[in-house]
Amino acid sequence: MTAPVYRPPSRVDGSNVEAFRRAVMHSATRYAHVVVDCSHVAQMGPSAMRVLELAARDAEVELVNPNQALRLMATAYGLRIVMSNANRVSQLHA
Repeated sequence: MTAPVYRPPSRVDGSNVEAFRRAVMHSATRYAHVVVDCSHVAQMGPSAMRVLELAARDAEVELVNPNQALRLMATAYGLRIVMSNANRVSQLHA
């Protein structure tokens, strides 16, 4: 079963992290695979990275098109995240 691609808003922080958590944990629980299209994400706060860290305990977490800042944060959080490119999103929709 292929997991749906989640496209968060351009900024994920304390004001909207609960909606982000619900979407990520739904995919983690139902599909054991979380796909987050970060093409339009400019900033992701520590609370959002913590959500991804928790999801990665039980599911494969994949960030698609993360910017350099998100890659650095993922590394800092010790996340096992697959870094992908734009073609990956197209493949997931097929």
